[in-house]
Amino acid sequence: MFNVLDYGAVGDGKTLDSPAIQKALDECEENGGGTIDGTEEIYYGNVTRYHIEGAYYPRTPLLFIENVEHFTITNVTLTHSAFWTLHMVGCRDVLVDSVRILNNLKMANCDGIDPDHCQNVRINNCYIESADDCIVFKTSEAYEGYGPVDRDNSLPPGICVVIYLL
Repeated sequence: MFNVLDYGAVGDGKTLDSPAIQKALDECEENGGGTIDGTEEIYYGNVTRYHIEGAYYPRTPLLFIENVEHFTITNVTLTHSAFWTLHMVGCRDVLVDSVRILNNLKMANCDGIDPDHCQNVRINNCYIESADDCIVFKTSEAYEGYGPVDRDNSLPPGICVVIYLL
């Protein structure tokens, strides 16, 4: 288990936690894989029986991957993300295989997998627990440099998606 707090993440809504998360990812890879714990608890605000309001939503995905050709993520567990778990932007020829995402079912906005302006995406053998979208294909305005923004909820031309979930 690679807990992002052990690598310097603070979760106060002010500190940039991305370098700490990257250190946890690097060590996980160096050790042949494992579990990345996003420790969503550090972002909690008001907690009710059915919902957790994130006081300091990081608005930073647990994993943010941008403009990568032939991106593969496999055999890893991602857990306790306080925001989108795996956000890939402008990537081409993507394989997400045998990935487990275990998020808190009361934590709002903790999407599972978010391909954004990506092409040739394959999502296989994945298990996703999320209080929000498990998989959502996007064309976000913030990344329109990778292609047109879809305001009609249809995938842009050139996108090929294959999904096989357990």
